[in-house]
Amino acid sequence: MKKRELTVEEIVSLLRHSSIPTILVEGSEDVMVYRWLKQHIKPLKASAIECGGREKLLSVYKRRKEFDHLKTVFLADQDMYVFLGIPSDYSDIIWTAGYSIENDIYAGSTKLDDLLDEEERDDYKQLLEKILEWFAFEVEEYQKGKEGNKIDIVILHNQSISENETYINIQYENSYAKTNLILRKDFDLPNQNFLSEMKKDFKLKLRGKILFKVLSVYLNARKRTVKYKSEALYEIGAKPVNQHPYMKRLIVEINKKLGNQEQVFHLL
Repeated sequence: MKKRELTVEEIVSLLRHSSIPTILVEGSEDVMVYRWLKQHIKPLKASAIECGGREKLLSVYKRRKEFDHLKTVFLADQDMYVFLGIPSDYSDIIWTAGYSIENDIYAGSTKLDDLLDEEERDDYKQLLEKILEWFAFEVEEYQKGKEGNKIDIVILHNQSISENETYINIQYENSYAKTNLILRKDFDLPNQNFLSEMKKDFKLKLRGKILFKVLSVYLNARKRTVKYKSEALYEIGAKPVNQHPYMKRLIVEINKKLGNQEQVFHLL
């Protein structure tokens, strides 16, 4: 049974009546990452609250004067701020280095790409090239004030396909997944300078959920001997956290917010 999300009012009320240092995060993936970071955060009794999305977290942040007696840390994904810049009103939040926490996990890992066999890796790289073109186009659409579409991954049989969505068509050859990107009808090539910048830093800038979703396509192919669930990929990518540059950055920033200077000094 899915756990009921707390409302903004309920979260603020909890914080008003709490004396335990609290780390506020967006969603379940962030809570999972916090559990891995926790052993490096002092005091260990610091608790985490899942807000149920970035907008709710920002709403709680705007009311932080109502619980200013309490040591709090806000962790949030940059999302499109990674392209637009973070508003000065939110400068006290700890933002991910990349688009999302998934990006930070992926970008700092030396292990994830090694899980792919050579044939899988070649197809994966070709697919990423196409996805980067599509994603750069979507970002430009967003910057123009147009609502973009999120990529979806489906195995196409007889499904009807909306002309306004982008799909990855998956077929299988032996134990390997073979993919083809089917673009939304109004797709247009993005600015090539912007695309070049995206390619240089795609691990931090291409939406992290897409990176892991695409990686999962290959690592969960039907006849593949060893398969990896998304949660396992997150753990493989993030651990050991104290040797991972982006996880270590979060540990240092959280300890600074909590006033744990000795712990910060130990980690640097």
